[in-house]
Amino acid sequence: QEAVVDVLNNRVQVIFYPSFVNEEEIRETIEDVGFEAALAKDETGQGAIQVCRIQIKGMTCTTCSNAVESSLRVVHGVKKAQVALATEEAEIHYDPKLVSYNELLEAVEDTGFEAILITSGEDISRAHLKVDGIGDDNFWAVIASSLKALPGVQALDVDPTHHKISLSYKPDMIGPRNFIQVIESTGAGTFKATIYPEERRRDSHKQ
Repeated sequence: QEAVVDVLNNRVQVIFYPSFVNEEEIRETIEDVGFEAALAKDETGQGAIQVCRIQIKGMTCTTCSNAVESSLRVVHGVKKAQVALATEEAEIHYDPKLVSYNELLEAVEDTGFEAILITSGEDISRAHLKVDGIGDDNFWAVIASSLKALPGVQALDVDPTHHKISLSYKPDMIGPRNFIQVIESTGAGTFKATIYPEERRRDSHKQ
């Protein structure tokens, strides 16, 4: 997600998603480019970093957004915070072992603005896609491999009999539109991917 190199102290701080990579793989990547690397002792007790997105109501100028951003950055456990005035959203990278997303919401509200949680980084969503146009069963494995490589995909199940692919994913990182693009590009335009009809019916009932 982010890497900051401290040349003076011979260190690099890496914010990463543990679902896709671990500390040892990061260390090996550094050594692959010709440098010796060792994991530094954890001085902060921080764990896996999550990304929280919050909608902020009431900001009218950059002074407002700067005030919210500053209040978030000083919260213990927050590693990075960015507030966009244009979209009225804040993106916060935080350690859930040190601070909760409710405390982040409170930090925003303490500055005088309304805070609405978009995603805590802990959310997992599911999508079911119908894929037409696959004549060779080997393509199912190719598509599955391509989808599994996407950031945010947690689990995947392929059902060739019903032309169906089911995915569990982190909605703050990726979504069905991305899955459809990957599937259709794999088939060079010959595959057609859509939201599975059953899921559409459930969504219409909810509305």
